[in-house]
Amino acid sequence: MKQQPITLALASDATLTLHASAPPIEVRSSFQHISVEHTASFGQLYRLDGDAMAAEADEFMIHESLAHLAALEHPAPRRAIILGGGDGASARELLKHPSLTRIVVAELDPLVVSTLREHIRSLSTGAFDDPRVELCIGDAARSLKALHDQGEAFDLILFDLTETDDPACAHLHDDAFLALCAASLGPAGIAH
Repeated sequence: MKQQPITLALASDATLTLHASAPPIEVRSSFQHISVEHTASFGQLYRLDGDAMAAEADEFMIHESLAHLAALEHPAPRRAIILGGGDGASARELLKHPSLTRIVVAELDPLVVSTLREHIRSLSTGAFDDPRVELCIGDAARSLKALHDQGEAFDLILFDLTETDDPACAHLHDDAFLALCAASLGPAGIAH
């Protein structure tokens, strides 16, 4: 098969070109375009609306640092919420902390979850099948607000989101939402 180039923007003046080893899997959801691409150098990678999110070869750098820095800083985390995180990799990492009894993944797009569970299983490695993990589909702000209104507090709030300029999650970085996050943290709680 002739290799097809995959060009990823790293910055306004820098790109990375990879060569596809198989045709991409393309899925269009109500929210975004999801693409799973196969490369020799990075394994499978996925993009949302053309932006690279994670690749098998190096995703651990993102997800391990996001999950473990916060979980190890907290004296005894029991409840966590991941804002975004539909690939399941952050939940996978949090499950390595035995004190955590509840992990909520607040993901907007159900097709991100199903597409990646099917096509890049190594990201979640079954995290969504663990009884400690609850998948909450819908806007992360509304999900957190509903849980806060029910009196739930979290030891960890992890931001596993797309960039701040993405219209789907721009409101998850404004002052009102950050105030909700602060109000939703328990004693010694950490937002990361």
